[in-house]
Amino acid sequence: MANQARFIGNAEWEDQNRSTLLIMWKSPEVLGNEIYEWASKTDILGTVFTIYELHSGDEYMDSGR
Repeated sequence: MANQARFIGNAEWEDQNRSTLLIMWKSPEVLGNEIYEWASKTDILGTVFTIYELHSGDEYMDSGR
């Protein structure tokens, strides 16, 4: 299972000993594409935001999520 999750990009080892596996709901590539699409649609490309603003700010609240 760990190898399959790593193969599709939804997991990566946290350490060199491979004792801790970080499992992600979405791969960083998919998440990055979704954020880029959202930023394009809301016309905010090139603007700097904090993680808090992206999660809880007015732009997020108006995103329909």
